[in-house]
Amino acid sequence: MKKQLQLRSFDLRPDQNGMQEDLVTVNNYLRQAEIMQAFAVSRPGDTSAVIMFLEKLNHKQALTENEIEPADEKFAERKTFTIAQVKLMERLKAWRSAKAAELQLPVFMILPNLAIENIAVDVPETLTQLTASKGMGPIRAQKYGSEILALVQPVEA
Repeated sequence: MKKQLQLRSFDLRPDQNGMQEDLVTVNNYLRQAEIMQAFAVSRPGDTSAVIMFLEKLNHKQALTENEIEPADEKFAERKTFTIAQVKLMERLKAWRSAKAAELQLPVFMILPNLAIENIAVDVPETLTQLTASKGMGPIRAQKYGSEILALVQPVEA
């Protein structure tokens, strides 16, 4: 049986907002892709860069059109998210990156991926519900809870 491969490329724009959006897109792609090789290319006279990934295509069970399945081999249990949940996770990750840059901390110190996934699934409405989300904890909830709850609004698919 032949291996099916696909080459995907992503532009990384150097301006702060563009780079943030581009990195969210690349990270979402990397969560579901099986990468064989990666390349980075810069163009002479251009401040942007291109990242290319050679991906091995798998025959995956079809998901409904409103679901996305990230492939994270670190966890035995795979999770399936709706498009609205993925959009909320992207908003939370963008906020987390900005907050980490502001406080000069690693992103996982602000909010770990596990907390982001659980917040996207649970959609807490109160600080108490937020604190109960796995990966959140009372200290994070006290420090960042009001900002997180402001982001956790219904996201249209």
